[in-house]
Amino acid sequence: MGTVAKVVIAGGTGFVGRHVVTALQGRGARVVVVGRSPDAARARLGVEAVGWRDASGLAAAVTGAAAVLSFVGEPVLGRWTRRKKATIRASRVETTRALVAAMASAPAGARPAVFVSASAVGYYGLRAGREDAPVDETAPPGDDPLARICVAWEAAADEARALGVRVVRLRLGVVLGDGGFVAQVRPVARLGLFGPLGSGRQGFPWVSVEDVCGVVLRTLDDPDMDGAVNVTGPALCDQRRVVRAIGATLGRPTFLRVPAVAVRALFGEGANVALADTWVRPVRLERARHPFVHPTPEAAVAAALGRGRAPLSAGEPER
Repeated sequence: MGTVAKVVIAGGTGFVGRHVVTALQGRGARVVVVGRSPDAARARLGVEAVGWRDASGLAAAVTGAAAVLSFVGEPVLGRWTRRKKATIRASRVETTRALVAAMASAPAGARPAVFVSASAVGYYGLRAGREDAPVDETAPPGDDPLARICVAWEAAADEARALGVRVVRLRLGVVLGDGGFVAQVRPVARLGLFGPLGSGRQGFPWVSVEDVCGVVLRTLDDPDMDGAVNVTGPALCDQRRVVRAIGATLGRPTFLRVPAVAVRALFGEGANVALADTWVRPVRLERARHPFVHPTPEAAVAAALGRGRAPLSAGEPER
């Protein structure tokens, strides 16, 4: 696709979305952000913006766009109340349907060529694969609440295929960068009070935010990027390795393990996400010989924490 003329991105003010916006601007793209606060998006990112409630504005935005990207979603870490679970689902499934509806309203010749929709490795379930047998994109979905949300999320995105739009479903691992997970644990880690959750031997499918951006840009140019794509780092690791990398980068100890029972007492059903044991390999990217900027979690953590600037908001919904 080369330099993209116009790209619409939902969730452009969230942690991952902001990095993707910057990467697109670096390629000379005309970026239009879809969000709850378009005025804030314009002021913060210097882009065009439209609100979710502006149906006509959303339809006009996607008309003539080369691509539509979506990085929406209420953060899944935290205590899962009934309301939070409903918000987690709606912020993914319903917003995706709204984007597809906007594409459907555009004239057939003016619809985007590709719809890149973020999903998550949670698709495979809270217990998936082993270190010696990680799952790839052909693995079936899990049957827990988060996996079912991911299935519905991806199904909503796939509805764009009926419009002649190529659909890429990016199953993201835990994104390491100056926001999200790293920003959430950084204050505790700085105090030397950070350590593994549970045994720490759980599979931890990580990826750097820079590599997420690289994969996104590739999907715009590479027609072979179609369907599910695991976006995780090439080095398999358990949670302990990431925790130790954070401690080593900050020069703080990480010996204080948090028992699984304490995590469950704090987060209730949401503890299942924090304690998930998922081993995932990015087989499609590996077969495409995709280059990774940060091939190890240590490199990704160093990039996230070694920039000398304050982290982005950790808990901000990417919508």
